[in-house]
Amino acid sequence: MGKAYEATRPIKGQFTMDNTVEEMREDSFIMKIMYKAVEATVAKGFGGRADYENPEFRMLMASSAGSPLRSMQISGGMKGGLMQGLLDMANGHFLRGI
Repeated sequence: MGKAYEATRPIKGQFTMDNTVEEMREDSFIMKIMYKAVEATVAKGFGGRADYENPEFRMLMASSAGSPLRSMQISGGMKGGLMQGLLDMANGHFLRGI
């Protein structure tokens, strides 16, 4: 159509349950921690080592940290308040998230 595509990046304070941990980790300390937890969980299947050279490891990371919080809540069987609390913290409302 003649225009260059510019991907929109979610902004801290406007994150929703449809955003991914990967999208939020640059702006949120709590999501950096969540990303490391996902990475450690995935790495357990690879001898405890995060191996980004392994395509299977990268695929599992993309499908885990790259899925929306809503789907992480559903597939992980987590209680509704936990993910909403993490989302509030990621949006800068730490006390409300607790």
